[in-house]
Amino acid sequence: MSDYLSDTSDTDPFHNSDDSDKDPDYVDSSDNENNQGFTAQAPSSTTDTSEDEFDEDQAGPSRPHVTTSRTDTSHITANDEIIENEAENNDAGMETKTKKRKRRPEKWKKNINKLKRNSGKQYINKKGIVVSEKRLGPRCQCRGKCFDILTEVEKNTIFGNFYSMQDKNIQDSYLGALIDVKKVVRRRKTTEVEKKIYSYYYHVKVGPKSVKVCRTAFCSLHGIHKSRVLRICHSRASGSLLEKDKRGKHQNRPNKVPDEVVATVKNHIESFPARESHYSRNKNKKKFLPAELNVKKMYELYLEKYDFDQYSLLKNHQKIKPKVTYDFYYRYFTQNYNLSFGYPRSDTCSSCDVMKIRIEAASTEEERRELTVQKEVHLRKAQAFYDDLKEKSELAVTDPSVETICFDYQQNLPLPVLTTGDIFYARQI
Repeated sequence: MSDYLSDTSDTDPFHNSDDSDKDPDYVDSSDNENNQGFTAQAPSSTTDTSEDEFDEDQAGPSRPHVTTSRTDTSHITANDEIIENEAENNDAGMETKTKKRKRRPEKWKKNINKLKRNSGKQYINKKGIVVSEKRLGPRCQCRGKCFDILTEVEKNTIFGNFYSMQDKNIQDSYLGALIDVKKVVRRRKTTEVEKKIYSYYYHVKVGPKSVKVCRTAFCSLHGIHKSRVLRICHSRASGSLLEKDKRGKHQNRPNKVPDEVVATVKNHIESFPARESHYSRNKNKKKFLPAELNVKKMYELYLEKYDFDQYSLLKNHQKIKPKVTYDFYYRYFTQNYNLSFGYPRSDTCSSCDVMKIRIEAASTEEERRELTVQKEVHLRKAQAFYDDLKEKSELAVTDPSVETICFDYQQNLPLPVLTTGDIFYARQI
């Protein structure tokens, strides 16, 4: 690729050709017109019609006129206007580690029901019972007439603001801030053994002001049971922080895979050498493992290396109980890595690799800018080649006297080809 793009002499530029538009692996550069740069592929050789250099007597009247042509890229220089690809400069924080589907807990049924419950909406519990939505509670019968001092709009606003929080811990903190705790000042002479130590005063927020209400009105205006309020009151009286909701937060998980075992899975997957498709301006972080591999083979190799007893049982077609199941290995592989099996649709270009390394290692902004310009010129020459290939391919379709031929000499075959599993851990050529 680099020899063809940098040499505009009479030497044959097609000794290092790649793909054609007839090749199933060919990626047309026009697909990336929306990007701010060109997507370069390894160049392919083309031929088109030229009656000046074709001998009709030898070819016969039915043969189209075909000669070899080359794309002239000598007019592309560093003096041309270069527009840097912003994505290339800002890709540091935009890397997508995996394109596979990840867990989305917010879509789980239990979490959806939990959100509905905390929002005061109707939902169906685990027993299949429909739980109705929250509403304002009954009126209080106290002497303060708490419900009468508030308008219907204010009542609904208090209720709506509370359930708009959608989180039980936040709601509890909100309620705790509306409760004042004071020690009892006066006592009546009684024979009761247990005496009340604290008094609780309840308020509701009505705009910028705070309105004092009774406990019944406090519960009714927020649509909650008094047991929840009493729990918050006891926490406030003890001087401790409000205890957070611990439902589902226990650490008793016997089926959890230990961290040290997960580390072996991670190290094993990363021990396979992966190829990256560099010869493209698309910021795709996908890497490729050998085509002879698949997740099942990788899992068997993992058992062979880390759990040989279970591997022996597996080979004897017996039931196994490994520390790491295939399901766990597969989920870890798909959720943490953007790996595929096979070979990149676009192979590496040595010139692009060298320029990329030099740009990353540039010590000054001026040097980086100069190297970036050189890379842009290099990619523009590649783009000019593909534009020429596309033009001649379209001409061959519309003009029966023209043939466009492309040769692919860059099919990569991994070497050596061995049956042993150790070869998968070695870098192939």
